[in-house]
Amino acid sequence: MKFKHINIVLLLMFAAQVFSQIDKDTLKINEVIISAKRPLEDAGTNKTKVDTLVLQEAVNLSLSDVLSEHTPVFVKNNGRGAMSTV
Repeated sequence: MKFKHINIVLLLMFAAQVFSQIDKDTLKINEVIISAKRPLEDAGTNKTKVDTLVLQEAVNLSLSDVLSEHTPVFVKNNGRGAMSTV
């Protein structure tokens, strides 16, 4: 008898929870289409230009040093005269 009362209370609590999930303030809107034209060769690329004054000041540095200091590119340097990788 006690378990029957507990089951009824749980069932009423579950029913109240189900009815509380109904959204009364939700607005239905139409579909929105967003489109843009972009050249295919620019898709998925980021272009960074190094200023010519920076290049003139860094005339005695290697290309890997200039890229490391003035662009967001990580260059792994294996030492002077050795190959560097991007």
